[in-house]
Amino acid sequence: MQANFGKVVMLPEQFYRGQSDLPETLSVLNEVLSQVAYHRENVIKTGQPELELFEE
Repeated sequence: MQANFGKVVMLPEQFYRGQSDLPETLSVLNEVLSQVAYHRENVIKTGQPELELFEE
């Protein structure tokens, strides 16, 4: 994820300068957004466990 984050910071700037094409820029942006959304949901789930194993 860190490698893609670095790339996603550079790609929009390169895209606007005409140094990166649309499909590559969108692909990397979509990948990073997907990874961030995945981790966001995992963090939310830590506060709301799905299964109570040892209820008292």
